[in-house]
Amino acid sequence: DFIWIAESDDYCDKHFLEKLIKCHIENPDIALSYCQSHRVNSEGVITGNWSTHTSDFKENPFENNFLLEGNEFIEKYLIHKNVIPNVSAVLFNGNKIREIHPLVFKPFMKYYADWFYYIQLTSNSKVAFLAESLNYYRYHDNSVISRAGNESGWSKIFEMELLGRREMLNFLKKKNPGNFKGIQKAARIGDTKLISLKAKGALSRGQYRLALLASKGKPRIFMIILNKILEKFILKIWNSSRLLFVRGKNI
Repeated sequence: DFIWIAESDDYCDKHFLEKLIKCHIENPDIALSYCQSHRVNSEGVITGNWSTHTSDFKENPFENNFLLEGNEFIEKYLIHKNVIPNVSAVLFNGNKIREIHPLVFKPFMKYYADWFYYIQLTSNSKVAFLAESLNYYRYHDNSVISRAGNESGWSKIFEMELLGRREMLNFLKKKNPGNFKGIQKAARIGDTKLISLKAKGALSRGQYRLALLASKGKPRIFMIILNKILEKFILKIWNSSRLLFVRGKNI
């Protein structure tokens, strides 16, 4: 009836299952329930929790328990970023899992499979969240994201996320939620932020061509990047001119 993916290097409070199952018993139509997670380093030391992951929302709803319609949850939070950062903290409704079978795998899902499945599960359903940290997520320096931490790795992650976002919207369009236009609008905001990050990252590394290519299709970002590049070149020419002037004066 319920599925819990208990990852081998994580652990939980002894009341974890009891409290999450209660959510399902009281609301049989929810697709999944989940709780806040402690962060634990490889030495077993608690270093905080994942509330910081959602602190960029105007009002952080993840400081309190909530029960939300899945489509509202997607529009407000899940389409912007994966606000369910740890699968060990999730208890799934087994029937809802079976509804999205067979599970498909695509290249972008190397990094974002869980996020994509959460979108599928929560659309036209409900979500419950407990703000209490009942789960302990152990993080390592050799995780998939960490191993992709070089320049080409991050560029690939950005590309995979953009692909993933398109797939999410294609799926949701078929499900036809009542707030699909709102979800689309929220998705465009997320896409713009992601493209801006990629372009600015390339710019900071002096990869001007890559920065312009990354911002292609977003005129406002393209113009910002182009202006930044021009500023850098003008400053470079100005500094070179001053250096020549000083040298000439010394001679």
